[in-house]
Amino acid sequence: MAELFFQEWLDEVAAAFFDERFDLYENAVSLPLEIVSERRASTIGTQDGLKLKFDQWVSMMQTHRVTDMIRIARGVTRLSPDRIVGDYDTEILSNGARVMPAFSSSMMLEKQGNIWRAVRVTTGMTQDQWPLFFANTKIETDGSGRAS
Repeated sequence: MAELFFQEWLDEVAAAFFDERFDLYENAVSLPLEIVSERRASTIGTQDGLKLKFDQWVSMMQTHRVTDMIRIARGVTRLSPDRIVGDYDTEILSNGARVMPAFSSSMMLEKQGNIWRAVRVTTGMTQDQWPLFFANTKIETDGSGRAS
C-alpha cells in the first residue's frame, strides 16, 4: 500500500508541473523541505522559495519541450503509519527522445492529516546533466552560510 501512495504522489506532482499548478505542488510538499544533491544540501523554508523551485522546473520543462516525465517508484518502505521512504527512477522525454540521462532519486513522505507530503528529497539529477537548473537555484541559509 505504501508503494501506491508513493507512486500516486509522484504522478500528481508531475501533472502539477505540466499543468503549471503551483497550488497542487504546494499541497504536496511540507516546509521546510530538505533537498540533497550531489554537491550540497539545502532547505526550502518559505512559500516563495518553493514557488521559485516550482517555476524553475516548469521553465526547464518548457525550454526543453518536455512532453513526458516518467517516474517509477521502487523500494518503498513504510517507516511508521505516517512516514514512507522510497526510491524512484525518472525519465524526462521530449516526443519520445530523452532530454537528459535517466536518474534515480529518493524521497521521504509524511502523512499530514489525510495528505502525503514530501519532507526530504535526495535528487539523482546532477549539475552536469542540467547545469542551468542548478545555476539558478537559490539556497536559503541560516545566516552562518550553512543551509537552513
